[in-house]
Amino acid sequence: MFRPPTWLPDFLLRDFLEIMFKDHRKERTELLNELLSDGVGRGALPIPKQETLILWGDEDTIFPLPLAYALKRHLGEKAKLQVIKEAGHALPLEKPYHVNSLIRRFILQEKVV
Repeated sequence: MFRPPTWLPDFLLRDFLEIMFKDHRKERTELLNELLSDGVGRGALPIPKQETLILWGDEDTIFPLPLAYALKRHLGEKAKLQVIKEAGHALPLEKPYHVNSLIRRFILQEKVV
C-alpha cells in the first residue's frame, strides 16, 4: 500500500503483513518457482472482446506503472486505463470511493475523467 487506510487498525495491518510475508514464505517461494519454471509465457494473454477497465495505482511497487501501459497497449482500443494517484497495489483498500466511482461510471458508460 502506498498509504495504509486510516480506518485500518495497526494491529490488523501488522497481522496481515506477518501472515502474508512471514508465515507463508515457503508456499510463496514454491509458487514463484513454479510460475517461473513452467507457468509464465505459456502463450499470449487473451484479448477480451468487451470493453475492459484497467485500474492501476501510480505508486504500485508490485506491478510498476509501465506494466499498466503495456497491458493497455496489448488489450487495444477497447481497454480503458485509469491511473489512480497516490495509490499502490491495494486500490480497493486505499481509495475505495474513487475505485467504486470509476467502476460505476465505466459500467454506466459515463465519461471517466
